[in-house]
Amino acid sequence: MAIHVQMKSRYVRIRYEDLVSGTTHVIKNIYSFIGIPFTANVEKEILRLKNGAKDSNQMFGVQRSADWNINHWRQKTPLKLIQHIENSCEDFIKQMNYIFLTDSRD
Repeated sequence: MAIHVQMKSRYVRIRYEDLVSGTTHVIKNIYSFIGIPFTANVEKEILRLKNGAKDSNQMFGVQRSADWNINHWRQKTPLKLIQHIENSCEDFIKQMNYIFLTDSRD
């Protein structure tokens, strides 16, 4: 039996794209998982952080402008590098149900 099945009740899997596209929903699930009330103040702070200004696309910041595209790396990353990453991380990519960008593997 895989460890992630055995330990499922002890962790929450969070995918970056899910956090970005459904921030409030994902954080509500985290709060519920750890037994902390999700208050209106928490939601207000999430919205404040998520809805940044037009110039808030800092690499390591938490604020992003409304027009920020989470898939921007697809256009900026060289194909050879994507292929290398996919080959190196194939098991993980499959386990996370990600789609390979460079070929039509199962």
